[in-house]
Amino acid sequence: MDERRSGEESAFDKEEISKTLDRVNYWISNCDTKISFALAFAGVLLAVFFTSNVINDSLEGLLDLLKTYDTKTAIAFTNVTLLVGFFICLVTALVFFMLGLKGSVNSYNYKQEGLTTNSLLFFGTIKSTEFKRYKEAVESSSPLELRNDYLSQIHINSTICQRKFERYNNGVLFLIAAIVLFVLLNIMLLFI
Repeated sequence: MDERRSGEESAFDKEEISKTLDRVNYWISNCDTKISFALAFAGVLLAVFFTSNVINDSLEGLLDLLKTYDTKTAIAFTNVTLLVGFFICLVTALVFFMLGLKGSVNSYNYKQEGLTTNSLLFFGTIKSTEFKRYKEAVESSSPLELRNDYLSQIHINSTICQRKFERYNNGVLFLIAAIVLFVLLNIMLLFI
């Protein structure tokens, strides 16, 4: 009975492990989708900035004002500062978003004791192995080795997911700052 009970627990463990890996992969996909929408929004913001006649005309007037020194020059200097801040924040947001989308497929970067890096589940390892050798490795692997492979993939994918969300969150913060600066710049350009 103990033997059967142990087998049942192993079956439950395999199912839970598989579900956990699926959940982690879902969160990676979820983060990639969020980053894609944020990149699209940033692109729209840039398009609005560069195609707005009001902004372009105001920027030309702003450059003319910078040639003189008076109260309007101070406003012009403030506008230039807002403009530079806007571009810095927007470019920084775009960099974080692009880094978040960048694939991290080298499992050897995650070497730790007990962690399977030559995975039978990871597409990068599968692709780099001849089919015959891959098939032999799969057929000769023990349930314990396969379980460790799944657990290793959960750990590696969770690390990738965490890094993606950190980059996404940083990108969102810089995008919000860029939006605030964009709105302030538009308000300030009304005074020129």
